[in-house]
Amino acid sequence: MILLVDLGNTNISVGVYQDRKPIYFFKTSSDKLKSKIEYIELFDQFLAYHQIVKENIEGAILSSVVPQLTSKVAQAVSELINHQCLIISNKLKSGLRISIDNPGELGSDLICDAVGAINDYKEDCLVIDVGTATKFLVVTKDKVFHGCAIAPGLQISAQSLWNSASQLSDVELFAPEKIIGKNSKDSMRAGIVYGHAAMIIQLTKAIEHETKKTLTKIVTGGSAVFVKNILHQNIYIIPNSFLKVYTTSIKKTLEVRIMKRNKTIYRMSLGAILIAIMLILGFTPLGTIQIGGLFTITLLGIPLAIAACVYGPGFGALIGLVWGVISLIQGITGLDPSGPLLLEFSPFGFVVTCLVPRTLTGFLAGLIYKLNTKWDKKGHINSVITSALVSIFNTLFFMTSFVSFFYNSDMFKGKAQELSAEWNVNAFNPILFIIFFVGVNFIVELSVNIIVGSAAVFGIEKATKSLKIQD
Repeated sequence: MILLVDLGNTNISVGVYQDRKPIYFFKTSSDKLKSKIEYIELFDQFLAYHQIVKENIEGAILSSVVPQLTSKVAQAVSELINHQCLIISNKLKSGLRISIDNPGELGSDLICDAVGAINDYKEDCLVIDVGTATKFLVVTKDKVFHGCAIAPGLQISAQSLWNSASQLSDVELFAPEKIIGKNSKDSMRAGIVYGHAAMIIQLTKAIEHETKKTLTKIVTGGSAVFVKNILHQNIYIIPNSFLKVYTTSIKKTLEVRIMKRNKTIYRMSLGAILIAIMLILGFTPLGTIQIGGLFTITLLGIPLAIAACVYGPGFGALIGLVWGVISLIQGITGLDPSGPLLLEFSPFGFVVTCLVPRTLTGFLAGLIYKLNTKWDKKGHINSVITSALVSIFNTLFFMTSFVSFFYNSDMFKGKAQELSAEWNVNAFNPILFIIFFVGVNFIVELSVNIIVGSAAVFGIEKATKSLKIQD
């Protein structure tokens, strides 16, 4: 559902659209003295009366020609439905080209009229908006707004007459059966309503003469009801033209914003899930695979590969940092038996070895995935490459940092002796130890990351497209 608000100088119209069709509508007087809270209550009562659940409203569009009320009403709508209210302006991408001296002067009501005309009729049009002021808009089928004429509105003309002539009191307006009235009330009605209709007819002829075009004439606006039965049959009467804009490209703009909002929620949720998975894998036996009773192969590279592919370098670096913090906590608390030894030998080297390699791995993997999307549109090959790079980068950066800080430690040399006894290899040479250690970890982690990581990325991207929240 979409909530539409048309804020005019005289009236404020509110409509609810669902599946591109109006389902509810009401109109009341505009009131500059009302507070934001009062407008919230007004809109809330309208929704409650029609039993509309506020949570079902996906967004709102506001057209306003009352600057003093625009912000107040927009805030009221936003707070009521808990979604940003889209305010129509000449900066909105509507497909309309505004060919006047100062496009910034064009009011949102005229934009709505023009956009509705070019989308619904696709012809050269003259839109006549009979409201507080009566506007004549020339819009051509090539989606260009060429300008307009503005005259005093029907009710303004009537009010001016009553205020200026002391013996004439205000009357209810409608078109009487005869133009020549037999009493003051019918005489005023005839002069005001028929006179306004005559002005519309004559000004329409003058505009067609000036443009040298036969224009499709569309009458709309709150006061159109007074003159609709007097005008020629070849004039279309479209009440509440603002609500027609819902079917135009302005609605598409709102849909894009809704899609982006849904995408943000989706991505935040997925990001939180990835961090939760990292914590579960990091602090439970689920995150490790034991090899030969000596080596521990971590599975934390899988969510890191997913983060790098789905979110890019920034979030990839963040997930890498989370992995580094987990390693740091494991070392400090003794969950990783080698942690206290490394921490005692070089506290600074231990912190750097835990944090920097994983953070750098996430950033570079995400950056490479982003760059590769230019040639791999579907991302299948790209996700395999990125998943593999997570293992490659993690092993390369970790071992570089490890050797740089701990090559001469007793723990390093002792592990080499254990490796020789366990695997019957000549690993007393620390260099051979590194080669063998890296080989075992690299082969397993590379295989797991490619299979599980790329499959997960493919599944997430497929789900994202099916939910229509992709970029």
